[in-house]
Amino acid sequence: MAVDRVRRPRLDNVDEFDGYVETEDKVFLIETKTTLRSRDVRDFVERVERYKVRAPRGKTVIPMAIYSIEGENLEKLLAMAKAHGIVLVKHHGEYEFEVVNQ
Repeated sequence: MAVDRVRRPRLDNVDEFDGYVETEDKVFLIETKTTLRSRDVRDFVERVERYKVRAPRGKTVIPMAIYSIEGENLEKLLAMAKAHGIVLVKHHGEYEFEVVNQ
């Protein structure tokens, strides 16, 4: 997979993502949190939905939340992420990451 762009975009001076990676057929929107809470997931979902309206045609939007600590019950966070198609990735150490909901 070739990456076309990596950046930290700000959309209409309102929505910002910690990471944006664009490939030939996908756009990854990335949110990073030390402690992930349900309000963070809700906020991210709102920004992702606003982005989807202007997303490049023909590209699949994949939202990802990367975090170190669950600020709430993991099952609740997993359910919220699943309901909105968010990939949750837990950061365990310097180079250790785990996709927790796939």
